[in-house]
Amino acid sequence: MTVFDQLDLFVKEKTAADPTVYAYSDSHYPGMLKVGYTAGDVKKRVAQQYPTKRPGGVPYQIVFQESAMYEDGGVFTDHDLHRVLRKRGATHVDGEWFKCGTEELKAAYLALKYKQDNEENRDWNFKMRPEQVEAVEKTALYFSSAREDMPGQAPKFLWNAKMRFGKTFAAYQLARKMGFTRVLVMTFKPAVESAWAETSGGIWTLPDVSLSAGPRVPKSPKLMNNTREQTKAGPSFALEVLWIFLG
Repeated sequence: MTVFDQLDLFVKEKTAADPTVYAYSDSHYPGMLKVGYTAGDVKKRVAQQYPTKRPGGVPYQIVFQESAMYEDGGVFTDHDLHRVLRKRGATHVDGEWFKCGTEELKAAYLALKYKQDNEENRDWNFKMRPEQVEAVEKTALYFSSAREDMPGQAPKFLWNAKMRFGKTFAAYQLARKMGFTRVLVMTFKPAVESAWAETSGGIWTLPDVSLSAGPRVPKSPKLMNNTREQTKAGPSFALEVLWIFLG
């Protein structure tokens, strides 16, 4: 079984979930917006909050709905958007209600989605969380012992890492700890490229790494052969549906 065949075992068909942040106004609360999140249909979600029919029709109007996904493929929620709204001066009334206009909400959303509020103040000199330390230490120990027990083979290690685990950051820390100089990332989300580029520039610049997005299985036979030859030279480990070959 080739590396690409193994990858297909981990990459499953994406679900119908559609992470979305939305906002609606209510005629009973002028000047306010209710900012929420759903992974389903926005209209249905809002309608669930008004189960009782009222004379004169529904009092609400959906004024905003956008994808709740970062450019790197990660997901944020209404709580993240609430934080940015408060930081930008919007008054938090109660629960998910804010005193703000649609334009203010759009500006906060764009700042969150493209990480404009935090990028200039980001400090990469932070330490790994305990679960990241544990993952890196266990993987490094396994790779070191596997080199002795399975000479000539490229061992693999699977991280059952959930969303927000910090896979990119931890993987770079593992590469640094092991002294790897080549990192090959294959993912079903091309947008993940930006996260790897951003993290490598902030944490640690790998001298011989080329980050690029493309099809899961390269079309070029020459590129496929080169990729397979490189993976023979060093160990590899898998992160959820993200495969990273290090050597």
